[in-house]
Amino acid sequence: MRFIIRFVIKIFKKIMKNLQKGFIVPALLVIITLLVVGGSFYVYKNKKSEAPAVVDTGIQQTNTQTPPATNQQNPVNNKPVNVVPTTDTAKPIITSISQSSGPIGTVVELKGYNLLENRGDQNLIIENSKGEVASFGFGNPEHLKLSEKYVSMKFNLSEKVCKQWGTDMGGPCTKGWMTIVPGEYKIYVAINGFTDTSAMSNKVAFTITQPNASELNTVTHHDSGITFKYPKDWKFDAGKNYFTTSDYQEGKSGARIEFVYGLSGNDWRGTIAAMYGSNSLNNLVLINGKSVLQTTYPNAVDTNHLIGLSLPFANNTAFVSLLLRYEASGRLEASYKESYKPVLEKIVENMILPSTLTSEWHVYINNKHNFSFSHPPLTSVISDGTYFKNSVASYLAMVRYGFHQLLFVFTKPTDQLLKTWYDNTFAGMNPARGPIEKTINSYSAIDVTFNDMDIAGRHIMVAKNGVVVDFLFSNATIDSPLTSDQQKLLDSFLFR
Repeated sequence: MRFIIRFVIKIFKKIMKNLQKGFIVPALLVIITLLVVGGSFYVYKNKKSEAPAVVDTGIQQTNTQTPPATNQQNPVNNKPVNVVPTTDTAKPIITSISQSSGPIGTVVELKGYNLLENRGDQNLIIENSKGEVASFGFGNPEHLKLSEKYVSMKFNLSEKVCKQWGTDMGGPCTKGWMTIVPGEYKIYVAINGFTDTSAMSNKVAFTITQPNASELNTVTHHDSGITFKYPKDWKFDAGKNYFTTSDYQEGKSGARIEFVYGLSGNDWRGTIAAMYGSNSLNNLVLINGKSVLQTTYPNAVDTNHLIGLSLPFANNTAFVSLLLRYEASGRLEASYKESYKPVLEKIVENMILPSTLTSEWHVYINNKHNFSFSHPPLTSVISDGTYFKNSVASYLAMVRYGFHQLLFVFTKPTDQLLKTWYDNTFAGMNPARGPIEKTINSYSAIDVTFNDMDIAGRHIMVAKNGVVVDFLFSNATIDSPLTSDQQKLLDSFLFR
């Protein structure tokens, strides 16, 4: 534009010289022509850089190709390049879908504008090739940019989807369930029921594919000897003994399947019922011909997102139980249950259980703090982050049903004496007995008993350099001897 202005000025000066010669009318025409042409070029140049407008017909289909794992970003506005700003209308618009096909259980993410309204009757809809519709509910929305109503919405492709919910905000499914089978579908958002096309987004295509039986991960759990097969899009956390969906966030989205095992004597069903408590309902069910004990909590509000499936092994002397926890609220609750329960059943169906119990102790090695110890058979060493006094320590737990042994791991200055560290760390706490300084396996140690509810029991703290490992024997005191297993555990401890 600057070039055009300079050009016009240059021509204008030449024309002004000719004004004295009587050419004023032609000169004005030339100036007007130049300004019109230059202005038109400027408008064209700027319009060319703007995103094209979206014309939404209510049935227009967006590009449903799977985007790359890392979205290319527009360096000017830092938005994905396939996003079209449409904040001048209240009509919902889907701008992208994370993938265009997948089997039941696939986590799908929609992005778009105006997908959420303040009405209670917003629905995330799936429509089959016959034109039949059902609602996933609200999805799991997340505002990416509130000022432009840009929303990311995640949901799980369930095997069954409700045809109509009892109330705007959820309630029972009143018109039955649509069974989702492999085929072609359309997914969209409706914010005013199922029939008001003026309040519906564009529809994006999605193909439900057949599940691939070979697409399973296999893992053999070291401490129990149990082999699990689980979907490739799930994750297995050996440090916590559970499987999670790729979108799992505790208390927010997704699901996890945790497993626990233990000794059951001759009554594995009674042991499991006692483990889950008096509010649980435990019934035998058949899963592909296999008899399984199913646990639910039909009357407990705080546990209505739990389903347990349990099996005996080693001639009914031990059991394993898998507990599904799914994070959902409102309308999505039933859909999530219908979606994740088949995954739970498939894992249980494909489990390979040991026929006998090993009597060998397992060796646990902690590479972060360079120590090791042995723990009893059929126990797992799990870690769940930090604990104790404002999270100054991490902790490990050796667990099986009926057995729970904690270890706290502290760090201290390398040159600080253990007793000095103890006095500073536990200042203000009154031990019931101790502390007594001693030596354990040639390492400096402190033996002390606390009655504090959080850490009640006998603590034997062993230190080397900048690491302190605190064994908590919850049912013991300084005055009572350790059990043979507790003593064997302590004797096996080594700094590496």
